[in-house]
Amino acid sequence: MPEPANISPQQVENLRRHKIYANLTLLGAAAGWAVAQFVPMPAAIAGYLQAGGEAGLIGGLADWFAVTALFRHPLGLPIPHTNLVPRNQARIAEGVARYIDNEFLRRETLIEQLRKIDIAERIAGILREPRDRARLVDAMLRILPGLLRRDETALRHALTSVVHEGLRRADLRPMAARLLRSVVESPELPHLIRGVCEHAASLLEARREWIAARVGEQRRWFIPRFIDRRLTDRFISGVIEHLETLEDPDTDEGRGLRLWLMGLPELVEQSEGIADRLIEAVKRALSGPELGHMIGDLWTELRDTSIGDIQSQSSHIRATLDGMAAQLAEEFNKPPLRREINASVEALLADNVPVWRERIRGFISDTLTKQPPREFARRLEFQVGPDLQFIRINGTIVGCLVGLAIHYVNTLL
Repeated sequence: MPEPANISPQQVENLRRHKIYANLTLLGAAAGWAVAQFVPMPAAIAGYLQAGGEAGLIGGLADWFAVTALFRHPLGLPIPHTNLVPRNQARIAEGVARYIDNEFLRRETLIEQLRKIDIAERIAGILREPRDRARLVDAMLRILPGLLRRDETALRHALTSVVHEGLRRADLRPMAARLLRSVVESPELPHLIRGVCEHAASLLEARREWIAARVGEQRRWFIPRFIDRRLTDRFISGVIEHLETLEDPDTDEGRGLRLWLMGLPELVEQSEGIADRLIEAVKRALSGPELGHMIGDLWTELRDTSIGDIQSQSSHIRATLDGMAAQLAEEFNKPPLRREINASVEALLADNVPVWRERIRGFISDTLTKQPPREFARRLEFQVGPDLQFIRINGTIVGCLVGLAIHYVNTLL
């Protein structure tokens, strides 16, 4: 019969060795009885050998029958009340599941064990020691390349499909309105307007020659060149002057810009034309095939850059992870944070595991019940069989001693 999966050769050898010990003990009792029967010797000695051997044989055989009957029919004979483990597999599975449920999954037990463990301290201890922290970082870096080297086609298609479907169904107006409202109501809005206006003015100044060249390309042949230059200078100066008035909240233009910005979230939320056009433009831009290509290109660049950095001697990712772990260890030294983490873990497990108790119990019971009965019995025998062989050994030895004692008493009577 092939051994069940996940049974190590050491377990097989251990059970076989203990069975040999028990058989040798039984054989010793049988040898004592045989010597008393067939080897000439003084009657007194023969009496003791016969009594001890007979009782040892009876005790050893009885215990062999009892141990064997747990897992199979002794000698293959369908004797009643044998083959107990396979016949009662469902009851045993339910009993194991009930025991685990009652002893390990009760809310009070979970909280008690979690408090003994002190999760925050365990994590802090690992992160605090440079050697343990280095091992943790090494483990993360060993996993990362394997994840990054996986074919990104499926990931790209999945992300693209999710974005496309999300955009198709989503109403972006409330979210866009909230974002705009947070911007226009921010105290930083004047600085933002000033920065945008100054940047636009600087850009116009820097591109003055380019604008003049473009204007010159469009002029008629009969218009003198100096007029092009003058028009360009006046246009740029006028735009810069207008930007300066927009920047100033005390001018009509500045007040008008700010009033328009303050009303923009409401325009977006009420689905005015400008909002619809803006949102539809965003959806069209993100719904095309270009998004998939962009995700693929970004993933490829991230993958190649990350793998190259991990494999280098002076890895920035390694240094970053180590620094983050060290800083996290420092944070974990703060009692309030540790109490908060432990309380959060306790609440997470204590509140959710009991909800899953019935499913966990059913999973354990079903897993054990679905195993073939003979395999289930064999697995159990490999776990407890070596210890059960000592029952046979003790039964043989105790039987011999009891036989000797009874024979001694008989000689006295």
